[in-house]
Amino acid sequence: MTFVEEVTTPEWLAQATAWIDSSLQRIGMPRTGLPEQPRVRPWSTQLIVPVADGRVWFKANCSDLRHEAALHAELAGLVPDEIDAPIAADAAHGWLLTRDRGPTMTGDADPTLEQWCAVVEVAADLQRRLVRHTETMLATGLPDCRPDTILARFDHQLDRLSALPHGHPAHLGTDLRARLLGHRPTIERAVEVLRAGPFPGTLNHGDLHPGNFFDTPDGLRLFDFGDAQWASAPETLVQVWAWLRHSGLPYERAFAVYAEAWSDLASPAELDEAFAAVMETLPVNRSLTWSLALADATVEEQGEWADGPLFYLEKLLEPWRD
Repeated sequence: MTFVEEVTTPEWLAQATAWIDSSLQRIGMPRTGLPEQPRVRPWSTQLIVPVADGRVWFKANCSDLRHEAALHAELAGLVPDEIDAPIAADAAHGWLLTRDRGPTMTGDADPTLEQWCAVVEVAADLQRRLVRHTETMLATGLPDCRPDTILARFDHQLDRLSALPHGHPAHLGTDLRARLLGHRPTIERAVEVLRAGPFPGTLNHGDLHPGNFFDTPDGLRLFDFGDAQWASAPETLVQVWAWLRHSGLPYERAFAVYAEAWSDLASPAELDEAFAAVMETLPVNRSLTWSLALADATVEEQGEWADGPLFYLEKLLEPWRD
């Protein structure tokens, strides 16, 4: 039974609801209505649970991303001023129950450049504070995607995608495989730049944008760690760069905020060099993310995301500089 099939059965929903009820009873917050299941994806599902003063959120992940529950709980213990503690977390099942903290940073509006800069500032501070907790973070099951792992991952992804049946959206054909192999020396050089550079391995949230921050009276609170990896620090900037470029906003201001947060270890020129390098490593790591997210799904369940692992490898062959 696939993840999608399992989480839509009455038996699974009853088991999840019983766990939610038990967790809420421990904090004196009983459920006031039936949970709703607004979304099921091959990698996760959510339940919205009504309580007396609003609602809480339940999340369950597929087996290869089950670590999010343990990761969120550990992060909340290490940096409680930036990540809210969950109501409950079940690492074995990959279940997470969290409070609804109201609107996200942007609400229904497009994020402003100022909001992006605030996001980058929080993310950089979080990264700096987590650097010394490598073993704790990796013990949760968080994927280790630091530079030393990149080339083996690249080779593995090529082999795995080449072995998919012809006709599969992520099948890697002979010609494209040859082009990607021809690009391998560029990735090797990027890995050496990151190995020799000043930026350590730390948390890359994987989906960093203002919509994944609650704007609370106590400050910004980051959530949704399903795409997170332990990687070279500047990888977290790639999505920021892509969003700002797409929005027509100047990414340089956000990068300056990030550079300031690391200014005791790296110069702006070193950040520029590292960013060029992570433009080679991030696609390899994102290909892994999509492979994990879709591993438990049928081709039909994968739907519009089925080509995700190949899509990111193909990004390696596209120019990104102006």
